[in-house]
Amino acid sequence: MDAAREAFWRTLGRLDEEAIIPIVVGGSWPARRQVWRIIHRPGGRTLLVTDGLSDFFVDRSEPSVGFGLELALETNEPLGDVEKSWPLLLLERVGNEIAEHESVREKVKVNFLSMEVSGQGMPEPLLTKEGRVGGLLGMESSTLPGRFTMPAGEVRLITVKVLMPVELAYLLENGKRGREELVRRFCQAGQGHLSRTWRQPVV
Repeated sequence: MDAAREAFWRTLGRLDEEAIIPIVVGGSWPARRQVWRIIHRPGGRTLLVTDGLSDFFVDRSEPSVGFGLELALETNEPLGDVEKSWPLLLLERVGNEIAEHESVREKVKVNFLSMEVSGQGMPEPLLTKEGRVGGLLGMESSTLPGRFTMPAGEVRLITVKVLMPVELAYLLENGKRGREELVRRFCQAGQGHLSRTWRQPVV
């Protein structure tokens, strides 16, 4: 299972073997362990991915791909110590929300989904007045595949794009139409699924 997923990660760029992000044991992930990987890509981009939402369930005997998805967040900003970086914080919090709520998992597999998580430790430009951070899940990418195959089945690769507070407010006000318009504007601006802390909002 791990070997097949690692082989896929290596198709996306250079898998960082040296950066150590501590594994979290326990929680709601299928194999009761939370793992993240770092992939260096062309153009100074860094891709952070969850590496365990598609693990088999430890309490079941039959093989599976767990929740059938993994999350990916890509940025072209320098991160320094990745273990303490905001993209990892965001990915960790979104991953835990998905692991804990089946309704969220089912929605994100078929459509865009917006989500708010705690903004503790996040950069100030991303914070809402309530101290939260918004993300848009499920944007298609021209540079990342939307799915990959494991021995036990197919896994969705779901992008996470951080939203500026005004974009989150626009989305909450306009619902599904707002999500679709945001995606259109992100693509029009050439940003795609990339996450950045310092950029002009598209609304």
